[in-house]
Amino acid sequence: MFKVYSKKFNINYIFKNYFDIVVIIFIPLIFAIIFFLLVNPTIADIKKNTELLISKQQEYNDLKYKQSVDEKKAKALAEGTDPLDGTKLNTLLPNEADTDNVMVIFEDIARNSSVELGSIFPNDNPSGGSKLKKIDITANISAVDLTGVKIFLENIENNARLIDIKNFSLNGGTISLGAIMYYYKGTK
Repeated sequence: MFKVYSKKFNINYIFKNYFDIVVIIFIPLIFAIIFFLLVNPTIADIKKNTELLISKQQEYNDLKYKQSVDEKKAKALAEGTDPLDGTKLNTLLPNEADTDNVMVIFEDIARNSSVELGSIFPNDNPSGGSKLKKIDITANISAVDLTGVKIFLENIENNARLIDIKNFSLNGGTISLGAIMYYYKGTK
């Protein structure tokens, strides 16, 4: 009727009498080990991606700030109020609509970017405010590869002349580009 258990370790006895305690202790422990083995690298990835996202957001904010400052300066010049001294401005922008030089600049940028400049059409009738004038440019470029396109856009951005891209479209291997270059019609 009564079964005498030996003093040896008996797993059936432990599970029969202490099953609740075993479940309460070992199941959460097993889940915790699995959680830390699987999720711990993910936490490191989340931290790394968060830092990357923060740095990209900072770069974006810096670019937006720079763009807003440039737009304010261009608007002030177009309205006839010079935010800069006239002599300083004359050194930054040419004083006449030099369309031949515009073509040379774009040809040089295309040559340094390993893309082929198909055609370029600078507008002969510059438009703009009373002192700050614009030259509208339409260009067709045959791209060799995506890297060449990227280098072409970087070279436009890094050019000493102020060049704004109005529109950019890629169709097949041809790029259609609309841009604006500026010149200052002030006194030298």
